[in-house]
Amino acid sequence: MFKARASGFFVGFGVAGALAAYQLRTDILNSHEALVKQGTEFRSGLEKRVVSLEATVSKLSAQLAAAEAKVAAAAEAEAAKVVPTTPMPEPDVDV
Repeated sequence: MFKARASGFFVGFGVAGALAAYQLRTDILNSHEALVKQGTEFRSGLEKRVVSLEATVSKLSAQLAAAEAKVAAAAEAEAAKVVPTTPMPEPDVDV
């Protein structure tokens, strides 16, 4: 009788263990799929942000280049101005 009860217990334990392992495997696969989907969504959002930031940086770089060109042109115009000077009178010296 003990052998029948022990074998029944071990068979039940084995079946329950196999079902638990199958359920655990299914849960892990579902979790993996959810994580992959979430990672893909985050990556696409991040790529959109990077594209937006790159566009902003290129726009600001163009504005900076235009401002630097404007400053350089103003400096050249300032340097090209001729400041009229009045000649100094020569001192009267008897030698």
